[in-house]
Amino acid sequence: MNWKLNPEGIKEQYLNCLNECFGHWGDSQLYEWVFYRECGLVKPDLFLLNTSDDDLMAGSALTYRKLAIPGSDPISTGIMTGSWTLPNARGKGCFTEIISYSKKLVLNHKYNFLTAYVTEQNASFRRLRDFGSLLIPTYYIIVDNDLLLINHKTIKEIDINADSIRKCFQLREQNLKNVIHYDYNLCEFESQFIKRSGTKVRIFKIDNEYLITEENNHTVRILWSSSYSVVMIQVLLNWAKLYNKNVFFMSTDSTWKENKDVKIIPGYFTVINSSLREIDIDWNNINIQYGDKM
Repeated sequence: MNWKLNPEGIKEQYLNCLNECFGHWGDSQLYEWVFYRECGLVKPDLFLLNTSDDDLMAGSALTYRKLAIPGSDPISTGIMTGSWTLPNARGKGCFTEIISYSKKLVLNHKYNFLTAYVTEQNASFRRLRDFGSLLIPTYYIIVDNDLLLINHKTIKEIDINADSIRKCFQLREQNLKNVIHYDYNLCEFESQFIKRSGTKVRIFKIDNEYLITEENNHTVRILWSSSYSVVMIQVLLNWAKLYNKNVFFMSTDSTWKENKDVKIIPGYFTVINSSLREIDIDWNNINIQYGDKM
């Protein structure tokens, strides 16, 4: 096996492979949003795994960001992004090779951690677990639109402009200052949560709480919210039901798994220490939301 790191003219081939492996992964615009943006650190790395005869087997990417740590300096991380293995190369250990190579690249940048998002049902989870990853539980939550709710609070859509974006940014900074979270400046926050590719983004206000959503034909996804109270979810769902849509979000709050009114897809934020020193971090004290994902 051999690697090709950031080869010229990779876009069309890589995008075709993503769509072959995942089915309608996305278009050129989404590709550029995921792989061309910088978010405070170096540009993303893309790499291909070939056989010794130069036949394509698999590919992956690393995007780079900082995690804010309470009482300490931010730490730099690589995030495994858009990993795929072609059908005829599966079962040959490609993803394990991708993990090893990704860890090497993160170390070459002198960054601290290699991270990834996986659901428990995904085979990638088992490979990352077997590689010795720290497994931080995440919960992908679906609230069906047939759930009967009675809640008389009102939801108001807010114009997306400099003031409303700054308000959301400031609330996020205030709410997350005592937990581990991704460290964005205002421009990066707007790029990550507002200027997304190919989806309808909205900002809502419920009482004094704000949330940012995006939509597809069947689902309203919460990208970020200043609160995930049951009341907030009820009010948003009542709005979504007008359009026959479900509500979906991701949480690192374990109390959601006790809620019998929602569907839970268990998953993990996985962490591999790629540095040469131990770093004492309370990973249970973390807040990651769906919009943090690439």
